[in-house]
Amino acid sequence: CAPRALQVHHGHLERIWELMFRDESGHAPPFQRYSRAWCAIGFQQRDPSADIRGGGELSLDFILYLLEQQRPLVERILRAHKRRTLQRGQYANYPFACAAIGITRKLAEVFQIVQPHLGPTDEYEVALKHFYPCVQSKQTFMELACATFSLLDHKVGVCAGGRCMRRRRREGGSRTGHAECAH
Repeated sequence: CAPRALQVHHGHLERIWELMFRDESGHAPPFQRYSRAWCAIGFQQRDPSADIRGGGELSLDFILYLLEQQRPLVERILRAHKRRTLQRGQYANYPFACAAIGITRKLAEVFQIVQPHLGPTDEYEVALKHFYPCVQSKQTFMELACATFSLLDHKVGVCAGGRCMRRRRREGGSRTGHAECAH
């Protein structure tokens, strides 16, 4: 990441840390850029910036949007994660943060806000590409991403609980490969 991106990401990461790890009294532990706690919320490594490259600043904006504007959705998803883990084990879920990053990136590609697999994702605010008028605003994009995230969680809940998981096992598929589910 470029130095400016690291500064922006650092501020976003501090805010995400505060919102995800605060207790009932509203206090969060001191921010740690490198911590196993990031893995607990769905980053793949102790350093969350390694995952951010896939979605850039827009993906961090989306995670913050979820935490600040759609907290009931986040709480519902995290409760479902906990329930699925208790019922079916650790592989019954997807990594929350990585899913948010992936959804952001894929929607940005679909609406041609960024080109697939090319360039930085900080161009979303100024890119006036073919489908950008469909999105119209960053808020609309965020709401569409929230709806997509909610649908993903529903599909994982349906698939992890029954026919899809049994079919994948019979056919030698992965336990977490939800993409092939027909529900």
